[in-house]
Amino acid sequence: MYGFVVLFPQKIVINQLAPTMKASLQFSTRDEFYRIPISRIVFFVADKNYTVLQLSNGKTLLFTFSLQKMHDYIISTMGEELASRVFSRVGRSHIINLSFVYHIDMIKQRLVLYAEHEALEYIVPVSKDALRTLRALLERPATKLEITNEKK
Repeated sequence: MYGFVVLFPQKIVINQLAPTMKASLQFSTRDEFYRIPISRIVFFVADKNYTVLQLSNGKTLLFTFSLQKMHDYIISTMGEELASRVFSRVGRSHIINLSFVYHIDMIKQRLVLYAEHEALEYIVPVSKDALRTLRALLERPATKLEITNEKK
């Protein structure tokens, strides 16, 4: 029996020229093109009809479409199951990368995201209901998406 764990579905753009490049999301406008590794995305935040992307190195990018369109793009690119393991919609104005969650403070209604390799901390104001939902999501047992091929 052969088995392997699926880390990223084929829908995510993977650079075929550089096998060491990790899965990424691509954004293209008339004048610019971005390929951003998912591991560098800390969160997305709504700014009216725009979306601000916060990278783990402290840089931000502004996109001219809504957070809902960003959410739809992430799901269509990654697939709903994997997208829900990597990102979470927290309230109406944020999509966070779950791997950066460091601290949930219910009393102060804030979420702390921490980019360890850059030593940067991001404090996100979030409602208590959204924090409860996020906490329940993070406390559930982790499962693997596993595919096995049996040799006959």
